[in-house]
Amino acid sequence: MAAGSGGAVPARISGRWPAVACWAGAYAFAETLAGLLSIAIAGHDRADWTPFLACRPWLLATAALLLAARPWRFRLAAMALGLAGATLGGALWLAAKGAGDAIAALRIFGAGILLLAAVELVLRLARWAGGRRWRLLAAALLLGLALLPGAVAAYERVALGPLDPPPPARRPPLHLLSGLPLIWSEGGVAETLGRSRPLAAMLLLRSRHDVLPLAAARPRSLAGPGPLLAVQPRIDAEGLVALDDWVRRGGRMLLLADPDLRWPTRLPPGDPARPPGVAPLLPLLAHWGLALSPAGGDPLMLRDVEWAGAVWRVRPGAPGRLASTDGACAILAGGLAADCRIGQGRAVILADADLLDDDLWVGMGSHGTGRFRRTADNGPLIAAILADLGDGQPVEPSDSVVWIESPQRPDRHWLLALLPSLLLLAAGLVMGRRGIHAAVVTKSSQTYPQAMHRYKERTVADFRHRRE
Repeated sequence: MAAGSGGAVPARISGRWPAVACWAGAYAFAETLAGLLSIAIAGHDRADWTPFLACRPWLLATAALLLAARPWRFRLAAMALGLAGATLGGALWLAAKGAGDAIAALRIFGAGILLLAAVELVLRLARWAGGRRWRLLAAALLLGLALLPGAVAAYERVALGPLDPPPPARRPPLHLLSGLPLIWSEGGVAETLGRSRPLAAMLLLRSRHDVLPLAAARPRSLAGPGPLLAVQPRIDAEGLVALDDWVRRGGRMLLLADPDLRWPTRLPPGDPARPPGVAPLLPLLAHWGLALSPAGGDPLMLRDVEWAGAVWRVRPGAPGRLASTDGACAILAGGLAADCRIGQGRAVILADADLLDDDLWVGMGSHGTGRFRRTADNGPLIAAILADLGDGQPVEPSDSVVWIESPQRPDRHWLLALLPSLLLLAAGLVMGRRGIHAAVVTKSSQTYPQAMHRYKERTVADFRHRRE
C-alpha cells in the first residue's frame, strides 16, 4: 500500500499539472505577444485593451482545437489559467503605461471565461454531431462564429463595458456663437434636415449641455446663465464691446479664433455666407493682451494640452500661435491656447477652429468619439474646458485616453507583460522535472517484504557448493 500510494501522487503531478501549466503559459505568451506585435505593427498609439482582445477569440479557438483530444477538465484548466496569465500580462503593460485599472482587468477576464464557455460548447456539439470528423466540424463552427457579424463585437462590448460615457445627471446651459455651420448647414434648413449625422463635437456638447444658439453678441442675449462658446464668430464693433463688457462683469467664454481657417465649404470665395476670417476678433484679443498670428509648420501635428489635471492630445487643422503682450494671460501648449483672467471673468482662447471638424479626431464606426476609437481628443478637450469654465459635469475619467509615444518600438514594458506567461512555463517545467525525479526515486527504492528471488538469502558457501 505504501508503494502504491507513494507513486500515485507524483504520477498525477507529473502527468497533469505540469502539462496544464505549460499549455497555459504557451497560450498566455502567444496572446500577449500577439497583442504587443499588433500594437507595434498597426502603430496603436494608446494604452487600452483592444489589441489584446482582437487576438483572443482566434487564439482561444486555436488552442481549443489543439487540446480537443485531451480530457475536458484538462482543457478547461489549461485555457482558464492561460486566460488569467494573458490578462495579468496585459494589465501589467497597461499599468506601466499609466492606464492600470483592476476593475477593467477583472471584467476582461470574466468576458474571456464566457468566451471559453462558448468555445467549449461548440466543441461538445461538434463531438456529438460530427462523428469521426468532428474536429473539422468544430473548426468550421468556430470559424463561422468568429466571422458572424456582431459576434466579436458583442464579446468586445461585454469585455470593454460601455463604449460611451454615461450621460450627466443634468445639462447646464451653454450659449453658442459661431460663424461656422455647426448646427445649420450651408445649404439652409433643407440641407440641415437631410444631413444624416450632425457634427460629432455638437453631439458631444448636446449630451452634456443645453446648447442655446445666439444670432449676435448683444448684452441682452449674453445675460443668461452659463458659459459662452464662440467659434470664429461673425461679429461687429458693437458685439466686441458687448463681449468685453460681459467677460469683465464675470462672464466665462471659450473662444476659438483661427488665423488660417481651413473649414470645408462649397461656397465660392466672396460669398458672405462663407466662414468668416479672424480679423474682426484681433482688436478684442489685443485689448486682452494677446497677439495672434499663423503658426506655420506642420498643419496636422498632434499637440498635448494639459487641462484639469489631464493631458489631452489634439489634432488642430492649421493652428495659429498666441503670445501674451502684457503677461495677463497664461500661454499653454506652445501658443495653441491661452487662459486669461479679465476683470471678474475668465476667457480661454484656442488658436484653431478647425479642430471641431470630424475628420481630425473622430474614428471609424458608430462609437467613433469614444476613447477606444477616436484618433484625438479634440471634442473631449472642448468639453473639459467648458466644464471647467461653467458648472457642468467634469469629464468622466473612464472617457480619458492614455496616449503613448513611439508604439512601434518594443520597450522594457514588453518583458513585464510577458512575465506571467514565462512564469507559467517555468512552473510547468519545474513541476514536470520534480515529478519525473520523484517517480524515478519511488521506483528505484526497495521496501520489504519483496517477492522471493531465486538467489535471495543464499550464503557464499551455498554458491560455492553449487559450483562444485
